[in-house]
This record gives sequence, structure tokens and C-alpha cells, in this order.
Amino acid sequence: MARPGFFDWKLIFTREVMGAIVALLSTALLVVLCYGGMRISGIWAGL
Repeated sequence: MARPGFFDWKLIFTREVMGAIVALLSTALLVVLCYGGMRISGIWAGL
């Protein structure tokens, strides 16, 4: 049986890592969406 503190640390660490990954993914998605929207708007403005 491992120490409870170790499991708590692992859980917190995993949660932090998951949060960071989710934040990075959502930021990347926002950038891609904004870039795509700007490109589409530029195409429409060019027509």
C-alpha cells in the first residue's frame, strides 16, 4: 500500500497536466478558427 500523499500528488499533477493540455488545445483551436475566419472574410471582401 503506497502512501496516500503520493496518490494525492499524482492526482493533482495529472489534473494540472490535463488542464494545461486542454488550455493549449483550446487556445490552438481559437487561433485556427480566428485565422480561418479572417481568411474567409478576406476572400468574401475580395469578391
